Amino acid sequence: MIIESDKIFYLAACRGHNHILNWLTKTFVDMLFDLTDKESFLDIRRAWLKEINRYALEANVPILLVGTKADSKSHAVTDTEIEMLKKNTGIPYHPVSAKNTLNLQETVDNIVARAFAHQQKRIAEEAAKQQRHSPPKK
Repeated sequence: MIIESDKIFYLAACRGHNHILNWLTKTFVDMLFDLTDKESFLDIRRAWLKEINRYALEANVPILLVGTKADSKSHAVTDTEIEMLKKNTGIPYHPVSAKNTLNLQETVDNIVARAFAHQQKRIAEEAAKQQRHSPPKK
């Protein structure tokens, strides 16, 4: 589903509720997949990267890949697969666990810092653009 407005882009594909891609106020993209569900990871590679290339990369929006259920002992997605995706896309990766809060604070801090920096850059670029197009003061 794609809903577009000036303020919010929300792209979601749910196979169950294993992964959701959010694009809030055009400031970041957070791709989640379930480490215990290979299909959720493959869906990112098969479908979501195309959407990201189409929308986020053009706007130079920060992107973060998040593997959920990192506390689980039975991962269906290998470290090698994740490393290959990181290498091929340049997207940073964070494994997290809501169950034991593994890496949650660090991941949220990373998302917020990158989104804030991106938003500040957009504001500065817009101000510079307006300044270039404003009439000279007398």
